Amino acid sequence: MNYDELKEEIDFIKNPPHEEINILPDTRISKIHKLDTSYYRIDYAAEGLSTHADTRICRPNEKSLQKVLKNLDVPRELFFSAFHLILDSFLEYKESKKEIHTMKYYPSIILTFWSGFETLIRFLSELYVSTAIDVPLEVKDYLLETEGKIKPDLTIKTVNKYNPVLDRYAVLLKYAYNFDRDKGSKQWQNIIKAKYLRDYFSHLKVDEPKSVSCSEVLIYMENILLSIIYPCCEIKKTIFLGIYEIYNVWNEIYKLSQSLIDHIEEPFHKSFPDAHIQFWCNFENVDNKRFPNSQEHLRELGIEE
Repeated sequence: MNYDELKEEIDFIKNPPHEEINILPDTRISKIHKLDTSYYRIDYAAEGLSTHADTRICRPNEKSLQKVLKNLDVPRELFFSAFHLILDSFLEYKESKKEIHTMKYYPSIILTFWSGFETLIRFLSELYVSTAIDVPLEVKDYLLETEGKIKPDLTIKTVNKYNPVLDRYAVLLKYAYNFDRDKGSKQWQNIIKAKYLRDYFSHLKVDEPKSVSCSEVLIYMENILLSIIYPCCEIKKTIFLGIYEIYNVWNEIYKLSQSLIDHIEEPFHKSFPDAHIQFWCNFENVDNKRFPNSQEHLRELGIEE
C-alpha cells in the first residue's frame, strides 16, 4: 500500500458515508474475546430509539440534568480524537526511514483515550445520581467524589474527595446496573494494565523511561473499549450507546495497522548511555559537590577557565 492508497483508506475511516457506518457488534468481540453480544438488536425496539422504554425525557425545569446532558457527546468525541491522532501517525510515519521516533503521537493518544473512558464514568455517574430514586448518600458521594464536612459554625460544607476511577466504575456498575465486577476476569485485568500505561504518562514513573509501540497503543485502546462492552454483554443492555460503532472504527484502524510497520515512540534520551548530562536545576541549596555547574566541574578537573 503506497502513501496515496493509505491516505484514501484513512479518509474513509475518518469520514465514512452514512450508509457505511456499522453500529452492530463486530464478530471479533465474540470470536476472539468470547463475549456474547446476541442481546443487541437493530429493529424498531432497538436501544437508543425514541420508542425504546429506556429512552427518557428531561423536562426544561430539570436544570441540573439539562447541564449534564449537554456533555452527552464528550466521551465519544474524545475517543474519536484519539482515533484521528493514530491515523495521522500512520500517514506521517508511512514514508519514514526509521522505526523509532521521539514522543509525538502516542502519549497524546493514550491520555486522550483514557480521558474518554474517565469522562464516560463521570457522565454516567452524574446521570445515575440525577435520575435514580433513593441513591444511598455514601454511593452518591463516592461517585461524585464529594464529602460533607461540618464547619465550625455547624453548617455543612461539601468538599471534593478523590476516589480512584476504576473503583468508581465498579461502584457505578454495582448500584446503577446491579453488576458485580469480577476482579479476576480478563477484561478487568486488562483495564488495570491499561491504567498502568496511562499512569506512566500522567504521573511519570521517573525511574523507568518507556518505549511504546503502535501495536501497544492499539491494544490499550481495545482493552478500554472492552471494559465497557463486557458488562453490557453480561447485563444485556448497552451502558454507552454507540460503543459498538466506536469499537468497529477501532477494528478498522487495527486491521489497517497490520499492513504497516509497527513504529515506536520513546523519550529522546532513553537510549543514551550513562554519562555526564547537563540539566537545568535552579533550586535553592543544590548540592554543588554532587551536581557542579560547568565552572565548578572544570575546577574539579584542575582546569582553569
